[in-house]
Amino acid sequence: MADKFYEDMTVDELRAEYEEIQRRIETSDPDEDQKGWKQELKILKKAAERRGIYFGESPWAEIERYLQAAEQDMKSLDAQKKTFVCENCGKSISVESRIYEKTYRGEKYCLDCRHMHGGRREGAGRPSLGVTRKVSITLPEEYWKVIEDDRGDMKLSAYLRELIIGKMDEIL
Repeated sequence: MADKFYEDMTVDELRAEYEEIQRRIETSDPDEDQKGWKQELKILKKAAERRGIYFGESPWAEIERYLQAAEQDMKSLDAQKKTFVCENCGKSISVESRIYEKTYRGEKYCLDCRHMHGGRREGAGRPSLGVTRKVSITLPEEYWKVIEDDRGDMKLSAYLRELIIGKMDEIL
């Protein structure tokens, strides 16, 4: 293993070796020696990192910077939030400005309290023609043939309804 050499070194020896390799990379010919020294530096860093030793910046520093940036973003988002209070249930909802503008601006109720489309409600749907009753009618075969020929594309129930309503209009 190439990094076995570095595992037995003290922290001070590792730092000295790190600085020496860095100096050689800076002073070496980019076309010839530099690639080998960069590879050696990589091996040294891995061996040191396994022991919890970091040269230059630790990997945690980058994570810390990321977390600080995320924290700043969250603070700016909190500053851009708006609060909506439902007049029906009293629920208080804190949302980003763009969501508030699209969903809650000018509304009195939260999404849970708003009436949605569809569902049973008064006056909705097709108007009723009357009371539905299921009946069976027994007629001679020739009557059924006449009914079939006369109704054309009409449904049987619509045809019979018109016949009955016509007759009832005469009676009433």
